Amino acid sequence: VAGNEREGVVETELRRELQDAVKRAVADLPEHQRMAVLLVKYEGLSYDDASETLGVSVEAFKSLLFRARETLKQNLQKYVEGEEAAP
Repeated sequence: VAGNEREGVVETELRRELQDAVKRAVADLPEHQRMAVLLVKYEGLSYDDASETLGVSVEAFKSLLFRARETLKQNLQKYVEGEEAAP
């Protein structure tokens, strides 16, 4: 039981570390990229509504979101690699 509790504590700490890293990575994005991520992921807006909110075309919005996702992927690479290595 003690081993399982320790694993649970470690897992909780790793999850918290990942959440903090994601928050920092999103906060570090350029403003329009950050807003693109927040509007779609956390506000649940469609690309049409989110692009209108930012005052850009849907194509420009998709480009912002793509660049934001690529930046996040690069900045969080060590966490992605860690998950792939997990059994």
